[in-house]
Amino acid sequence: MTTIDKALSLLACFTSDHPSHKLTDLARASGMNKAGVFRYLSGLVRAGVLEQDAETRRYRLGSEVIRLAQVRDSSIPVRSWMRRLLSDITDQTGETCHAALTSQGRLFTYMVNDSPKSLQVRISPGMHLPYHATASGQAFLAFASEDFVTSQLSEPLNAFTSGTVTDPAVLRDRLRHFRQQGFSLSEGGVDSDVISVATPFFDAGAMPAGTIAIQAPAARMTDAIAQTSGALLCAVARQATQHYGGVLPADFPAHHSPDPVSTNPVSTHTVSAETLSPVPAAGHQQTRT
Repeated sequence: MTTIDKALSLLACFTSDHPSHKLTDLARASGMNKAGVFRYLSGLVRAGVLEQDAETRRYRLGSEVIRLAQVRDSSIPVRSWMRRLLSDITDQTGETCHAALTSQGRLFTYMVNDSPKSLQVRISPGMHLPYHATASGQAFLAFASEDFVTSQLSEPLNAFTSGTVTDPAVLRDRLRHFRQQGFSLSEGGVDSDVISVATPFFDAGAMPAGTIAIQAPAARMTDAIAQTSGALLCAVARQATQHYGGVLPADFPAHHSPDPVSTNPVSTHTVSAETLSPVPAAGHQQTRT
């Protein structure tokens, strides 16, 4: 691992749940010695990527991150159209949904749209999503390169619940099935009371750029709703890929024509690409799903 790799790996420790850290925390999390971590942190502070609170001595993300995020969003304006897509999904299903992107090989929540219901799945932006244990991660792996899948399934696969699949062979079978149908399903992979459905959207090379997922309390996500939610997401994947400037893989499933998917019995929305609001071209439970 190069010096810059080590410095950048420290940035992965900063999330919405843990926005600031002490030097000792970062040394423990990274497995590096305190002297080395301090040296890397000092360089990141000089570059404006991190800043240190003068009183608490805790490190947090600096203003340079905001500038870089604005440059990224102006060149590939994901935020505007993604927010509209997620809002439409929640309007139609009544459930929480989120988009996830990758950074340094890790999948993390990028944007969340909360369910209006009192019993809902709560997710924080910036949350790490384990590839093997979440619907988002498995949807990504189902369409990722063989080398990437092998690298992820060669890592220790932690069991978060009794429903977490940790056998690489079983996971590969699931990935093949998910690729055929265009979406993944996770039943209690990280939280035993949550069921999630997810699909990827793609870059210009027809490789996964990120994922979009719907998650609901298990009591509300019946098998029929899970299937129609997956069909909705396949339609969303087509729109998201178009807005991202990407290309669908040749074997991505053909257009679905599902029945209504809402878990709210008073809803009359139907699920198809046509019901999603047009968006400009591109430019409480808490869990990981």
